[in-house]
Amino acid sequence: MGTRDCRRDILAESPVGSVELCSCGSLHLCVGPVSLRIDPVAFLELGRMMDVARERLTRGARSGAVAAARRPIDAS
Repeated sequence: MGTRDCRRDILAESPVGSVELCSCGSLHLCVGPVSLRIDPVAFLELGRMMDVARERLTRGARSGAVAAARRPIDAS
């Protein structure tokens, strides 16, 4: 866990957020107003999971499934 003496270095930035490496060894994933402190191993696994989701989303967009998934669910 970090202390007041921790220092962060920016690893990546985009209009969506940033990823920062803390001197205590944790990573800070900042997306909009949300900041998540995460272990580097968990961060790498999160990246793999996001890669799979991105591929499936891209595949779905090509097949039209994404547009169907955005339709509201019928409450009946």
